[in-house]
Amino acid sequence: EARLMLDKELTEVESAALAIKMRRNSIAPIHRLPSEIFAKVFSILCQSHAPSTFSTWELGWITVTHVCRHWRQIAFDNPSLWGTNIISHPMWIEERLSRSKNSPITLDISFHP
Repeated sequence: EARLMLDKELTEVESAALAIKMRRNSIAPIHRLPSEIFAKVFSILCQSHAPSTFSTWELGWITVTHVCRHWRQIAFDNPSLWGTNIISHPMWIEERLSRSKNSPITLDISFHP
């Protein structure tokens, strides 16, 4: 029982630390930019840095979603990003189609051995 109480307390401390880190990140100068600017930059990256078709490690423009929660949310809120170059690694096709919602889809098909 003592261990469970300590685990609960640790979870609460970790949650509090995460909340403080998020508040700290939110005051960084880059967060003052409008989300539309980020979305435009992500769109340009999306067109020039497509995820690899053959590697699960080469995420291309999708790596911006790993920077912070703010950037991830901006990317997730822009379905047009997910419908571009939809043919990437097969395990992600369904997820990308789901995120693209009703936006137009662009297929990039390469035939490699």
